[in-house]
Amino acid sequence: MGGILHTCIAVVVLLLAFVLGVAFIFEQKIQDLQNELASLKRKRSETKVELLDNTGSLFTRWGRSDCPTTATLIYKGYTGGSLYTHKGAASNYLCLPENPQWGTRSLNNNFKAFVYGAEYENIFFGENALQQDVPCSVCKTKTGTNSVMIPARTSCYDGWTIQYKGYLGAGYHDHPASTEYICVDENVQFVPGGYENKNGVLIYSVVAKCGSLRCHPYIENKPIACVLCSN
Repeated sequence: MGGILHTCIAVVVLLLAFVLGVAFIFEQKIQDLQNELASLKRKRSETKVELLDNTGSLFTRWGRSDCPTTATLIYKGYTGGSLYTHKGAASNYLCLPENPQWGTRSLNNNFKAFVYGAEYENIFFGENALQQDVPCSVCKTKTGTNSVMIPARTSCYDGWTIQYKGYLGAGYHDHPASTEYICVDENVQFVPGGYENKNGVLIYSVVAKCGSLRCHPYIENKPIACVLCSN
């Protein structure tokens, strides 16, 4: 009788040890799963932050040294380009930073290109704007992934957010140097101390010319507005 009791007790002890072992294994598995879940949540959070950091699109705000509240400033500086009388000039405008860095190479021959600062060449862009130097800023939108300048519009199409609006600017039509069309902010600023007639890059207002461009909806000699939109 005593032997059977001892055997039963031994079996019970073994079963209890087995149950406890299984419970320990399950508890360890649960802990591992919880750790893995926490790790996945961290990675998801980090990925979300990284995606947020990578949102936004770049645009240049011509005529101002700051960005709208819907964007952050990357850098500000001076509008530059080619001299209006040069024939072999580059056609694009540049936003040159106000804190340039220089390489180590030098150039000691006449085979070179030039970049000049820009001036407002009439008062259309603002009171007392004539001969004032033109600032610029490079901005990054806080949301979205695309930016586009739309000429002949003062508002954005559905699904797009306005960053700033203004009027088209470009070089004079009879000057040798070619330029591009840029959207000059409707509330322009001036480069401090930049009032002097140095005749570098000259920016004029742009008007519509009828012909292959249909009058109605366009109007002859009407200044062309513009808007910078993002989504």
